[in-house]
Amino acid sequence: MKKNFVLISLLLIGLFSCDNDTDEQGPLPTISNYTVEGEHDHDSHERSLDEGEETELEMGGEAHIDAELAGQNLKTVLLDIHWGEGHTHDRVQSVEDSVQWTEKIEWNFGVEGGLTPEGIFPSNHDFHQHIDVPAEIDGKPVREGEYHFVLFLWDQDGNETQQALTVHVHAHEEEEAEL
Repeated sequence: MKKNFVLISLLLIGLFSCDNDTDEQGPLPTISNYTVEGEHDHDSHERSLDEGEETELEMGGEAHIDAELAGQNLKTVLLDIHWGEGHTHDRVQSVEDSVQWTEKIEWNFGVEGGLTPEGIFPSNHDFHQHIDVPAEIDGKPVREGEYHFVLFLWDQDGNETQQALTVHVHAHEEEEAEL
């Protein structure tokens, strides 16, 4: 009887201590207040959000990427820019005489030359980066239209989150001279 009790106790201990791969890795990192603006759009941002207008970027100009990042030990931020109309994910696709702009830009925390000093993996970060909006790729003009700007965020445990914005990219409009 005592032997059965020990055997049953060991089985119960084993049953309740088994690792069923259900351990949680912690909360997902978060991206909030994510915006993409043209270099001259800072004053119009609130108006755009209130009126539901799409963000406009000018080819040959600069885009300002802003977001509030949070999580435990942030590791990597990736911006994936790709064609949004018809939603193809080809890396570079020529359409007639223009090329769809696709680009992946990665920033890291805790490395030399990264977003934070080497070994520093923050829990909060005010992300602000400037990127160039190309006017042409491989000698062909960039195709005008809607592009997706997808921002990915990973922490040290491999937890990931993402947020996407649709941005309209257009050619530089020359101002007409006044007569």
